[in-house]
Amino acid sequence: MEFRRNIASKSLSNPVFTSADVSLDSFAACDKKISIEILNDFHVVYHRHKGSYGSLSQHWGIFQEKYGAYITGQTLFFERTYDDPSITDTDECLYDIYMTVPPNCGLKNTCTLQGSKFAVYHFKGPVHQIYAAYQSIFNVWLPQSGHVIDERYGFDIYRAVDCDAMRMVLIAGAAVFGLVLAGAGWYGGLFVQNDAVAQMVRLGVAVFGLSFLFSGINVITSFYFTSIGKAMESAVISCARGLVILLICIFLFPPLLGMTGVWLVAPVTEGLTLLLNFVFIRRDNLKRLCPPEKADA
Repeated sequence: MEFRRNIASKSLSNPVFTSADVSLDSFAACDKKISIEILNDFHVVYHRHKGSYGSLSQHWGIFQEKYGAYITGQTLFFERTYDDPSITDTDECLYDIYMTVPPNCGLKNTCTLQGSKFAVYHFKGPVHQIYAAYQSIFNVWLPQSGHVIDERYGFDIYRAVDCDAMRMVLIAGAAVFGLVLAGAGWYGGLFVQNDAVAQMVRLGVAVFGLSFLFSGINVITSFYFTSIGKAMESAVISCARGLVILLICIFLFPPLLGMTGVWLVAPVTEGLTLLLNFVFIRRDNLKRLCPPEKADA
């Protein structure tokens, strides 16, 4: 009894993302997200790892880089975790990552994920909430559902990645830019009473405010490439934004355009970094979405 109480208590704290809230769904809320489905077999290539589930994003980046030639618009990605990190040492957890490949792909480390009857929990949310979803399934839904779990291990299927974060960054950037424009006149007259100087400040603040439209996207994109294991792209974006493009603009614009050039440094730096992001993202998407004509095993 004491062991069971300890396990239940530990299950209410996330052992991987320790600051994440673990709130269990009610049975009714959980039941609305679950459907009983028959899944087909999946032919997959896989890697097995032992360590913290927090390292999954790094392993996924390496995995997709290695097998990028086989990724198409129809590719599905899977995770299968074997250990509960509330019981097993978080650095000793066993897990597999998979992606679908053609049966005749010629790769050696392939297998078949056997389909059958599954209780499918339809999850949408950030990665740190997956642990709470699992706890809701096994601690709340399963005991009250009338279903009996068999000896097979389940798996996660990643069908889509939402862009809510990017949309929020765009909205926030536009909102800040709007506030800067609205307050430019007030800010221009806050420190000086000279109309010419106040007008110059108002214009400069408005020009500088353009940088807020792009800066959030640049930061998120750098984080994205870091999260999928592409450190080079992330480092290039960060260095370009914080050093290379910035210094070029600092030495180029003020001598040519005077005070206007000073104000233009930040928005031009962010804008050029954004173009660099598009190049990296497009290249990454082409590698993921374009099926190869030939691929080495």
